[in-house]
Amino acid sequence: MSLPNPIILGHSYFLLPGFGQQPVSTLNVRQRKLAGQIKAKWVHNGLRHGYGTCRVALTKNYPQVAYEMGNSVEVIKSCYDQVVSEKEANAWFSICPKMPGNVIRLATAD
Repeated sequence: MSLPNPIILGHSYFLLPGFGQQPVSTLNVRQRKLAGQIKAKWVHNGLRHGYGTCRVALTKNYPQVAYEMGNSVEVIKSCYDQVVSEKEANAWFSICPKMPGNVIRLATAD
């Protein structure tokens, strides 16, 4: 079972293609269930912490990351300023699923 990427709508709802608007708690339940199916430990807010930590390592711009994550600079410094190298951060952001054969990649605007 794989889930499409969610589109976050504020703090309480997200859009999951094919499932419509759902409470964020539903996304958390689905993530935990999927983790259990593949025998992985699910860390609460693990993806958020990974994003914040790796984004700080790459940008070194606390105000920008604070804006992107909806937090204060103080929270970013206290929670996401971990010891992660740029190489590790680039590796984290390069993780993506294989492109299915029936998907056509479209050019993006620059």
